[in-house]
Amino acid sequence: MSDEPPSELLSVAREEKRSQLMEESNSLEKLPDELSEAVKALSLLLSRKEESKPGYWTRLARKLHIIFFVVYVTVSALFLVVIFSVWINANN
Repeated sequence: MSDEPPSELLSVAREEKRSQLMEESNSLEKLPDELSEAVKALSLLLSRKEESKPGYWTRLARKLHIIFFVVYVTVSALFLVVIFSVWINANN
């Protein structure tokens, strides 16, 4: 055992416990700041991902719109040509 009196050992143990509690308290005070920074970082990452997805789908929709428009105009023109030729040949 130690040659120190029990009262001094008790005060040393109390001081160690107090310093440990202070360290835990300081770490708990830092926790909300760290959590808020983590939330900000995550929201920034999620907003970047959300921005990229609508851009991709918007471009894809525009391409499909153009393709369907070209098909529509082509089929409509062919339909009118066929109807006009049938109408001309029916009069002869």
